[in-house]
Amino acid sequence: MNVSQLMVELERTDGIFPGEAVSQVLDQKEESVPVLLTILEKSISEVDTLLAEEDYFGHIYAMFLLAQLREKLAYNLITDFFSLPEETTWELTGDIITEDLGRILASVSCGDTTRIKKMIENPNLESLIRAAAIDALLILLKTGELERQQLVAYFKELYEKKLERETSMVWNHLVVSSVNIHPQELDPLIKEAYAKNLVDDEFIPYSNVEEALSCTKETVLDWLNQNSDYSLITDAVADISKWLA
Repeated sequence: MNVSQLMVELERTDGIFPGEAVSQVLDQKEESVPVLLTILEKSISEVDTLLAEEDYFGHIYAMFLLAQLREKLAYNLITDFFSLPEETTWELTGDIITEDLGRILASVSCGDTTRIKKMIENPNLESLIRAAAIDALLILLKTGELERQQLVAYFKELYEKKLERETSMVWNHLVVSSVNIHPQELDPLIKEAYAKNLVDDEFIPYSNVEEALSCTKETVLDWLNQNSDYSLITDAVADISKWLA
């Protein structure tokens, strides 16, 4: 079957994972990318239709497959999709936001952090989407597409002026991410965030920051490098199948 025929098979789900069809799509990259991009475009322009079709799954396949293919043309489309009203994105993607969105964003960004940063700084976006965008930056650090000092400098901007001054998952993830890259240069700003009650101490107690500070940068970064939660999409078959289990 050609890619368009394969995607008809993948557009809807009956709970059984069509692994062979997914593999065939991945094997035909040149033919697959335009079809997958069109599916994403339709998922944005015809979102009301998708919401009415409970078994539609084509946009999920498109996101994961384009992420594995590291297709940068999907970057704008995926960030646009997750800039839709939060009730829409949650209904159409659910826990993918908290589990895999950061990995998808990092994979299709190909090292371009512009739109990821806009998501992080956008107070109108759902906080967990913004938190996933922060996770994407750590993945790019792991892949060598972002330098640690660049990330530290950007985190300083977030602490100092680029986030609204109210408790949210964005602040929580910013502290978690600061810990995961070693918080030495950021510690004064982290303390200030705790003092102003911007961080949920139950989500990440300051003792976690102190523990990271007691370790060397190499130790902390080695832990990050071994943490599979911060990774590119390299096996869309495995990633998609878990959402149909």
